[in-house]
Amino acid sequence: MKMRTKIILLICLVALGALLISKRVQIMEVVQGWQQPALPAAVSYEEIVGREEVGREEVGREDKIIKEPKPVDINLNLPEAGEEQEELKTDDTELEELSDGWPAQMNLAVPFTPQAPFSNWDLPFQEACEEASVYMVHEYYQGTPGGRIGAEAAEQALLKIVEYENALFGDYLDTSAAQTAILVEQMYGYGRVDLLANPTVEQIKEQIAAGRPVIVPAAGQQLHNPYFTQPGPLYHMLVIRGYTEKGFITNDPGTRHGEGYFYPFETLMSALHDWNGGDVDNGQKIILIIYPEN
Repeated sequence: MKMRTKIILLICLVALGALLISKRVQIMEVVQGWQQPALPAAVSYEEIVGREEVGREEVGREDKIIKEPKPVDINLNLPEAGEEQEELKTDDTELEELSDGWPAQMNLAVPFTPQAPFSNWDLPFQEACEEASVYMVHEYYQGTPGGRIGAEAAEQALLKIVEYENALFGDYLDTSAAQTAILVEQMYGYGRVDLLANPTVEQIKEQIAAGRPVIVPAAGQQLHNPYFTQPGPLYHMLVIRGYTEKGFITNDPGTRHGEGYFYPFETLMSALHDWNGGDVDNGQKIILIIYPEN
């Protein structure tokens, strides 16, 4: 009788173990959901600057015209892997300051797409985090409501950006912050795109409070995002769309769970590193800010 009981118990344990393994992704999602803090309500760019809501209707919406690419030299004097990196010169004085400080928390209604809209992680989507980051910020400024962008529209937009990069740089892989700035200026015609080296948490908050999402290059494996295929990408790019008292709210295109994904300040600031030829862990700490005003 005792032996039979042990066998039944063993079978039950094996069955339970198999069930837990088969449902491990769903279980992880539930656990991660518990760990993600409650986020402040999202606000649109139009609400922040006091402009009239443009919505998603085509009537009255003036999309920026995509310009023909003008090929540039892809070698932007980036250091080789392992080479000491020179301080990137940026004009910090031009960054607008908020005279009255900023709210304790902020969440911009930046629409979201993963870099693989249909969960097809083959190329080019496996390497499309830069393209997805640019696309999300552009759609935010175009008045596209927050939430998930349709997969078909997102995929077609990302493919167009990849095509544009190939014509512009001769390649689309591992786009640095400087190259991304050139892409934004040439493809969408934004008149001002700032690069800020060695940013502080307060400087990033300042941009968010002004209604401007911040694009950040990062050493992907330092983000420790549990939704990444481990150990995570060597190089990654994502969008900071908000902040709370404890961390940043992001749109991380590296996972379908990336909409409004929360990173503690220390985690994201530590992971900030630009592409430098391969030694990303020692890449320049830098952020990219697109200004919608021309």
